[in-house]
Amino acid sequence: GRGAVSGAYLRLSSTDTYEILALTQTHLLHVQLPLPDSSERESRVFSTPLQHISNVRSTNSGGLSILVRGDWDPIDIDALRFPVSQLRTFFDTLHEAVLGAGGTDH
Repeated sequence: GRGAVSGAYLRLSSTDTYEILALTQTHLLHVQLPLPDSSERESRVFSTPLQHISNVRSTNSGGLSILVRGDWDPIDIDALRFPVSQLRTFFDTLHEAVLGAGGTDH
């Protein structure tokens, strides 16, 4: 079968490639790999149905903050680690996808 990321129609990868967001027709996937100089050894993978996203907004620094319903920490995307034009496209597409999926993005 196809993996979640191969089914993605839009991907956003940090310039150091240690952080990836992938958008599929139904889900948002967030993958964080441990940085080489970090004490963190675990990769973190988070997936949520689009309808569970309650808010997608730009931060003051030009990054993204994605709020997920329930007890989840927001997904905060640092603008300095991502190509600006791709970040903007991802934001716009995610915003539309969340609305289309019945999420409550404001």
